Amino acid sequence: MKYFMISALITALVSGVNQKASASPMIYADWTVTSGDGGTGTFSGVAGLPDFSFTIDGEHIPSKTKVDDNDDFDHAPWEALFGEGDDQESLRFGSSGEDEHGVNKMTVSTLTINFSSPVDASSLWGFAVTDLEAEDAVISASLGGVAVGTGTVASWFQELFDSKPYYDGFNLPSGFDSANAAVVAQQDSDGLLSDEVIASADGFESPSAWFRPTTALDTLTIAHRNRSGGEFSMHVYMASSTVPEPSSLVLLGIGALGLFG
Repeated sequence: MKYFMISALITALVSGVNQKASASPMIYADWTVTSGDGGTGTFSGVAGLPDFSFTIDGEHIPSKTKVDDNDDFDHAPWEALFGEGDDQESLRFGSSGEDEHGVNKMTVSTLTINFSSPVDASSLWGFAVTDLEAEDAVISASLGGVAVGTGTVASWFQELFDSKPYYDGFNLPSGFDSANAAVVAQQDSDGLLSDEVIASADGFESPSAWFRPTTALDTLTIAHRNRSGGEFSMHVYMASSTVPEPSSLVLLGIGALGLFG
């Protein structure tokens, strides 16, 4: 009898989650590039995420800034929260990795996302950075002009993964440098942030990382550091959801065991 009641409760919980998902869907950010230097975006209000504008500055290539919506993205933990990743919109931007004389050097282009109002700490949302073969992605944030601590930003990190595990083997960034809140290039030697130029870098699909912010913020900044000669670019995905995280159902299940024990 006890297990029948628990089973019925879990079924009801799952049904409730499915109904909630139907009423308030998971959604990926809808990006619009208005120029090679920036644009706007929206989550359509899902999970209370505000609209945003964004700028790209530094040593980027404006003509290469674009919205991609036909790329593969496969990672079960992310998709459990935010839904199917394939063919979702991402912002793609990058730089040439060369100076004005064509000599290899590290070039930096910086994406700054400005939300129209603060993102609440309780909102269920995340962002992913992908395609980091010879590039680093350094993450920072602020609220009301006050920087969010690097340690706090680093605590949002979830895991390294390969967003295209069926392409060129399994490729991960070389590490996450928590002291700098930096995802370090796959072809770096030790997984720690540095200015070392990566010679003769190859393009392997698709070293990635994702983050789940749990702190209020109104500005998110991602610095793309191209450490090899030639054009390299990265993708940024953002998504939100009102569907409870899987851990919430686990806790409810544990509570049920105690209730009927």
